[in-house]
Amino acid sequence: MAPPHTPPWRHVATAILTSLDDGAVALVKRSARVGTFPGHWGGVSGFLEPGDASTRARAAAEVEEETGLTGLAHRAAGRPFAVDGGPGRRFVVHPHRFDVVGKPDLVLNWENDDAAWVPRSALAAVAPLVPRLADAVERASPSKRVAAGVSTLAADRDHGAMQLAAGAVDVLRGEAADRKQEAVGDADAALDSATDAAYTLAAARPAMWPLASALARVLDAARRERPVSAGDAWRAVEAAALAELNRATADAASLAGACAAVVESAVAAAPGKPIVSLSYSSSVVAGLTRAAAAALAASRPPLPVLVCESRPLLEGTRLARAAADAGAAVALCTDA
Repeated sequence: MAPPHTPPWRHVATAILTSLDDGAVALVKRSARVGTFPGHWGGVSGFLEPGDASTRARAAAEVEEETGLTGLAHRAAGRPFAVDGGPGRRFVVHPHRFDVVGKPDLVLNWENDDAAWVPRSALAAVAPLVPRLADAVERASPSKRVAAGVSTLAADRDHGAMQLAAGAVDVLRGEAADRKQEAVGDADAALDSATDAAYTLAAARPAMWPLASALARVLDAARRERPVSAGDAWRAVEAAALAELNRATADAASLAGACAAVVESAVAAAPGKPIVSLSYSSSVVAGLTRAAAAALAASRPPLPVLVCESRPLLEGTRLARAAADAGAAVALCTDA
């Protein structure tokens, strides 16, 4: 969901266009005709507008309007940050990285006067820059491990929210394991980096709140350890992630048992009536599987189950197959 437009802060979507060739970033020089930071170099950006589906959608629209590039692959969403330039110049910046093949010439509109592909190592030498451009680039440029995790989470349509949350936590655990030997930096900086990684992972599936909740629990537990160095901070994140994964495993088993109990209670209260379900949930599958097995073991008729397809992605069909494989008598119906 797009954040609200609440004065005096305005939300800005910033696109960090990154060349797949060498990681160079496309900067544009804002023209004298724009209302904020004219003459400054920055990423392609624009204010969030009413009706925008998300900051990512606004960033993609700005890229097309200001550079002529379309169909770019979205790599990652970076954690938002505030830029306080005083009344009328207070912004919440939402950075988004888009990957670009090569370094194509950008077709500029009236909002920008010039453009250049700049190596990340040379960004600090460009002047004047819009405030905190380095933060926007950094937050929208995850490690290879986190970027791969984002791609996996975004594309996964086979697992439920709890499983995806565990997958996201495991990526954060791996990131911490990679970085726990760091000898430079303080604990606060390391925890900020871990928070950036967690935000980017959660943003891969923004509608699935269990991902954000699980990652937040890990970060909270790590902070409560009060680490004093960067290495300590990453070790705290790793330990907290492992504890969260263990908790999630226990919770999944408990939830499956509770779901089975609910199904069996419903069957007892209304014999012969179907259990109705929608979409796909690993916990529901586990519960239906146990209930179907119990019916067969007790020589009762097969457990009747009615499943809606759950268009447009048809997740319900997977649940229907799983329930049928478990011995349930399944009927699949359309929900459109």
